[in-house]
Amino acid sequence: MSENSIATVSCADVNANKIVGIAALQFVMRDVRTGDLVTVAISPLDGEIDESGIEELTLVIGSTTSDQPFRIGWRHEHTRPES
Repeated sequence: MSENSIATVSCADVNANKIVGIAALQFVMRDVRTGDLVTVAISPLDGEIDESGIEELTLVIGSTTSDQPFRIGWRHEHTRPES
């Protein structure tokens, strides 16, 4: 269950293409079975999300890391800096 908390977003230009992308997203959810707050972290396998398309991500819930990446569709709008 989602919890009212502020998400933390880490950004970087991992592939040095002059487009900063999302390198990690972290937020808190509540375990519906125990009521405990659990940290959830999502990070792209290729280092950053900086363009629209399908991304493979690693999901960490509490101390458990997904053993298989999951895929999401992502729409990213950006402008390139002027030369």
